[in-house]
Amino acid sequence: NLSPQQPLPDKKPEMGGDVTGDGEDDIKTLLKALLTKLEGTATGDNADTPDDKDKKDPTGDGEDNEEETTITGDSAYRAEVIIPGIDLSRKVKPTAFKRDVLAAADKTLVRQVVGDADIRKLPKQSVDMAFNAVSEIAKGRNTRSTTGDAQRPGMGMTSIASLNKQNADFWSNRKG
Repeated sequence: NLSPQQPLPDKKPEMGGDVTGDGEDDIKTLLKALLTKLEGTATGDNADTPDDKDKKDPTGDGEDNEEETTITGDSAYRAEVIIPGIDLSRKVKPTAFKRDVLAAADKTLVRQVVGDADIRKLPKQSVDMAFNAVSEIAKGRNTRSTTGDAQRPGMGMTSIASLNKQNADFWSNRKG
């Protein structure tokens, strides 16, 4: 039977003094206070009727407050990367434009980001995120090039012996 390396602490707190006061009475008092505060709003919806909210703003993100503008800058560039030749001259709300681009884009690209979610019902922040992510995936697909290592198997060297023979031929002509 081995004794512990350090002796066990005293029954009282290490800093001296009495018990810390974190008894169950404080927790019960706190819970009672929280429950009485929550009883005022039983459903937690602050008396908003859900029917009115859905009619005004179905996604709940303030998208209806956006102004219709001509798409320029970063959104125009990203839309052009996702769908080359897209019409950027029409005036449209920015989030609605992003939804249209995502709906018309290659479904395999969009599904990598949002899965099978309905683009028309996603919140504004999710549409912004999906739009940026799909444009980055499309940009990577459009600019992908093969590396030198990827071309090496197609150079005709099928074995180490053929590589050694090629190197021997190369160095036999050089004195140095």
